[in-house]
Amino acid sequence: MRGYYPKGGGEVSVTVNPLKQLQPVTMIERGNITKIHGRAHVAGVLPYKLAKDMSAAAVRTIRKEIKDLYINIQALQEKDKACGSGNGIIIIAESSTGCLFAGSALGKKGEEVNQQGAATLSST
Repeated sequence: MRGYYPKGGGEVSVTVNPLKQLQPVTMIERGNITKIHGRAHVAGVLPYKLAKDMSAAAVRTIRKEIKDLYINIQALQEKDKACGSGNGIIIIAESSTGCLFAGSALGKKGEEVNQQGAATLSST
């Protein structure tokens, strides 16, 4: 369950299977971005249209930099899965070498949130 300021109340459940030893990860090259996906979400009293607008604006912002690339940013409404009202976006880029880069933003007007999330992603 997601919680929003000032009400809060978000919950996360995690199940971890312990390992005796972690193997190191070596990534020498970032690679080329092969696809971008993410989620624009609204909760509480905020309209679903806001999530759709955030998603569309994020795609437009990314397309200014990267023309020919698969981009899928889902718009979601979380009426029963959140405490309070709020909105946000997370954008994840996958590279040809398996690297993942992400950017996110919470709680401002839809256009501003998508630009902040896309800008965070482009600065990684």
